[in-house]
Amino acid sequence: MDIIIRATEPNDAAGIHQLYEQPKARRETLKLPFKSEHFWANRLDRIPPHVISIVAISKQSSGPTVLGNASLNRFEGRREHCAFLGIAVHDEYHRQGIGTQLMQHLIDYADLWTQIRRIELTVFTDNLNAIALYKKLAFKEEGILKHYAMRNGELMDVVAMARVKAR
Repeated sequence: MDIIIRATEPNDAAGIHQLYEQPKARRETLKLPFKSEHFWANRLDRIPPHVISIVAISKQSSGPTVLGNASLNRFEGRREHCAFLGIAVHDEYHRQGIGTQLMQHLIDYADLWTQIRRIELTVFTDNLNAIALYKKLAFKEEGILKHYAMRNGELMDVVAMARVKAR
């Protein structure tokens, strides 16, 4: 698939809204459902400097405008060498390499442009495709966090994973 990866912009609000209202995005991310496009426009208009947010956009004009979104949220103080990664891919475009491309761009950003040495994430224990992707990109499992997040009325466990760049 021919896509462009670029910085998230405020005018991506409609596409981001559509992305996070997809059933898989609701199920597999920690985002709460039913956030309005206005909510996303406000959020995208105020991305803090310690957050890098990118989108995957299709070069074709038909279909959704935003195929995926990923971000690195850099910690402060004694953990400023660490960042938390979040990612979502539009339901219709899973398993087409978009998640890999988004993650690789964020890893390259961390490795080549910042002092970020540790990238952390959590993933629901039953999201085997995502876990396989993260392992492919050198993330290691660090443990299971019990009853970490509510999903469809049930407290779910997540795998804590991290990628640590060697010195």
